[in-house]
Amino acid sequence: MLSRARLLRKLSRPAALVVIRGSSGCGKTTLLAEWARQQSGALLWLDLGEALSAPLPFWRAVLQGVRDAGTPARGTALPAALESLDAHARVPLIQAGLRGLDHPVVLALDGAESLTPQTVRELLAVLAVVPTLTVGVATRERGQFESPEVRLAVDSIVVDGAELEFTAAETAAVLSAAGLPDDAETVRLVRQASAGHPRATRAVLSAPSWPDRPSAEELAGHVLAAAGWTDTRMLELAQADGALFAFALQASVVDELPLGLAEKFAEKSAEKSAENVAEGIPEPIGTATAGTPEVPQHPDATALLGRAERLGLGGWSGDASARVFHFTPLVRGILRRELGKQGDADEACRTAIGWLLENGSAESAFLLAALNVELELASLAGAQCFLSLVSSRADEVRVVLSPIPVQTMRSYPVLAMLLAISLNQIARLRPRALEYFAIMLSGANAVRPMLAPTEVIALDAMVSVALRVTAQSGRAARAAASAVAGFAALDEEGREKLGHLGADVMVHAGLSLLYGGEPDAALAAFQRCRQPVDSAAGLHAMSVQAGTHALMGEMSEAAAIVAEGRTRQWPRGWSGSYVGSFYQLAQALLAIEALEFGAAQAHISVVDGNMATLEHWAFFAEAQARLDLYSGAPIAGINRLQLTRHRRRGRTDIDARGSAELDIAVSTLYLAAGNVQAAEASLPSMKRPGMAVLVARARLELVRDAPEAALALIAEAGRLPATLRLQAELAALRSAVRLRLGRPEEARSALESLAATLDGSGLVTPLALLPVEDLRDLRALAATGGSELAVKVLGQSVPAVLRRIRTISLSERERVVLRELMATGSVPAIAERLFVSTNTVKSQLRSLYRKLGVGSRDEVLVVAAAQRLLDGPAAS
Repeated sequence: MLSRARLLRKLSRPAALVVIRGSSGCGKTTLLAEWARQQSGALLWLDLGEALSAPLPFWRAVLQGVRDAGTPARGTALPAALESLDAHARVPLIQAGLRGLDHPVVLALDGAESLTPQTVRELLAVLAVVPTLTVGVATRERGQFESPEVRLAVDSIVVDGAELEFTAAETAAVLSAAGLPDDAETVRLVRQASAGHPRATRAVLSAPSWPDRPSAEELAGHVLAAAGWTDTRMLELAQADGALFAFALQASVVDELPLGLAEKFAEKSAEKSAENVAEGIPEPIGTATAGTPEVPQHPDATALLGRAERLGLGGWSGDASARVFHFTPLVRGILRRELGKQGDADEACRTAIGWLLENGSAESAFLLAALNVELELASLAGAQCFLSLVSSRADEVRVVLSPIPVQTMRSYPVLAMLLAISLNQIARLRPRALEYFAIMLSGANAVRPMLAPTEVIALDAMVSVALRVTAQSGRAARAAASAVAGFAALDEEGREKLGHLGADVMVHAGLSLLYGGEPDAALAAFQRCRQPVDSAAGLHAMSVQAGTHALMGEMSEAAAIVAEGRTRQWPRGWSGSYVGSFYQLAQALLAIEALEFGAAQAHISVVDGNMATLEHWAFFAEAQARLDLYSGAPIAGINRLQLTRHRRRGRTDIDARGSAELDIAVSTLYLAAGNVQAAEASLPSMKRPGMAVLVARARLELVRDAPEAALALIAEAGRLPATLRLQAELAALRSAVRLRLGRPEEARSALESLAATLDGSGLVTPLALLPVEDLRDLRALAATGGSELAVKVLGQSVPAVLRRIRTISLSERERVVLRELMATGSVPAIAERLFVSTNTVKSQLRSLYRKLGVGSRDEVLVVAAAQRLLDGPAAS
């Protein structure tokens, strides 16, 4: 027997009433017994049933048990109560009798579902006024013991069926005690087959394949085969309550049964019974009646489930607003087997899928449809919830879709896309993911002409996702633009038809536009989302808007959205998930601009757990590089970024633009570390460099004291479209370059433009991307005739990141002599090794000393190392 330590800890708190509720076989009685043994005072255990359900026999058993236990009592109240149980006012007598006890009494009631409502009311009335009485009940049903009135009157603790399920650790303990493997994978398989139900878990232990690890299918089959008790119970149910049996057969197709779906199944089972009566087909055992058959009345689903709960076939879980009923795994397995034999499983599944789709449970509808190979319905459901499926249920998506033949998938592009994205999250499965992305794209082209306008919009958005995650950002942006245009052309009726899917379409279309280099179009798409801000789609739209504004350098707008986001209720785990990742990115970039580096790191770290599968990893890698740059850790930043890219080598989830952004980040880190050569080598080589690359090249030229070259690059960059962040960085460089070239008036004009841009955007780091010498000179310029705004903006404190680096160009002969100088300072020795005269060596040394500005060999070596002039291992 497994001791349930975690549950006993919960029950260790003093309470007058302990309720342990669950289906048959879930361990209620065992836990009640463990709890009872830990109580102090006289223990009275009653196994309840029909004989003790009514008040009179119940109280007679309780009071007689207390007296037989020899519990000391004051006065004669207890014997008087026992003798007067038939009296109309017995409750006050019982209260008085039990209050007269000198020691505590613990009453443990197993099978409390059999008590009549009147018995329960009297028991609770007694418990409320007898402080020495503690009651523990094990019951199959949620009843008066858990009513709000009782919770107000009596301090109580409830352990429900979900808590009684074995955890992974408890399952491992059960396996270990049976001498079976208890590794994580075996535990997962056992829990998958048993759903954590204690009786089903123990049934698994007798599977014939042990000690080898059985397959999931074999374990599930064995649970069904070992369900002898359940078979008996089902036969009893069929004989005694045919209406419940017919209803339960239909309802068994789902693991979780909401009341609304239960009502639908009750209606369906009544309709089927009516059809059977009309056609003269015999009804199930227990429903046939003598004489003329009557058309069955529509049964009450709540009453049916109440009977199922009392029979121990399952139980309720969840709060009052969203309760669902669960048949136990054994019961559900038997019902599904019988339903299959009758040939009604497909119809019941379609009923459930339809109801789930109509009632906002598209994820459950998708999984049920895919498991039952209802691919049209699975595709319909998957299109409605593809965001939530791929972000939080990718493992389940892989399980239900992987068995579908590839050829079949060509007719269901939505399913192909779902499988592709879920496979793409696992490194070793990416080749298969690429295959399904291709299938999705070809399938989309084939089915597109047959689709309605709203379906075309959804398909275009999904195509854009498939292209985006495979680094085809240009094509992804075009597909996204088509989706946005189609959405804009819809009338209100069309948008209503899309429903909440419209928000997902606009979010993903916007992301594709962002990755395609169209951030303004992306923001326009995000702003079309009309879902409530606290919904998943609404929060995602808020998240991507904040992150996009921050990436563009529009920090004021990002800050306003983040402030609103902090007033919203984010479900647990969402803020660091795919949905909230851009929200964290925005906060990290805002913290960097505020020079709050600890806060920035905290926001980046929130998504660390999802980084391996996060589509937006490159944005976070760039943000981390910015943080390392401004916080004075360029070498660590270089190593961190190179490691991040190494871990994702071979993946096709970043395009040339994204790769160039990371190259620029590495280059800037090298500049901060003083390695101009490495900084230049890290910059991407492109025939048509974008503005970000041109700005990075101009910055490098400024750092190495080549302002003319920087000016030419600035002029070229100024003709290209740019985000506010790049405009600010370009304006800062333009101001510095003009001043460096001795054009103070032009520099002052550029400086005023820079000040206005920084003040309006909320940016400050473009100032830190100037060499400190240039920033010092610009501050001096602002102080002599500059505007008040320029003085204020330029006076902001920023970290010293870059410094001017005087670059030294050596001839090939000078480099040869420098390498020889590493080994020896002897001129004759160098001349002999190079087969030249000593005068030639002396001439090269004088030139070398002059260029380096030094006067000795030791100084040469120091400066050469600092300037990275030495090639090979000796350079370090």
